[in-house]
Order: sequence, then structure tokens, then C-alpha cells
Amino acid sequence: MNKEDLIKTARLARLRLSEEEMLTFTSQLEIVFKYFNHISSVNTQGVDPLVHPLGDIEPSAPLREDQAQDVQNKRELLELAPQRLGNEYKVPPVVE
Repeated sequence: MNKEDLIKTARLARLRLSEEEMLTFTSQLEIVFKYFNHISSVNTQGVDPLVHPLGDIEPSAPLREDQAQDVQNKRELLELAPQRLGNEYKVPPVVE
């Protein structure tokens, strides 16, 4: 990772980094990417992907069915939002 890649990534993540942080993160990310390259060299032919880290073990907590519910306090919930536009939450754009 070079400085330009870090600047672009930080901008996309809406982060402001100081020069010192850029130097630190650039060197740290180079180490992380070396590990990624090492891991990607491992032969995984015939290994099934896992849905979760415990593999085929059933989760200990049973999952409930999703059920749609009417919200009685929609106005109160909207009041909690830092910003809103009419009856909707206003959030910063994700894609530029």
C-alpha cells in the first residue's frame, strides 16, 4: 500500500488522517497485505467454505423467525435521528 492508495481509502471511508497517521498506517497495512498474500498462497482445493467460524456445528442459541411488526412510535423514532428529511432518515452519501 502506498500513500496515494491510503489517501483514497481514507477519503472513501470518510477519515481524516494526519501525516503521522498516514506513515503509521501505510507501514502497518503493508504488513497486513504481506500476511494476506501468504494466506492466499495456501491450497484450499476441495475445502468447503464455512458459513460461520464454528463450521458445521449448530449454533447454541436458536434463531427466531423474522416477523414484520407495525411501529407505533414512528414519530418518536424519527425524533432520535441526528438528521432527517421529511419522514425519512437522512444519511451521508456512501458512493460519490
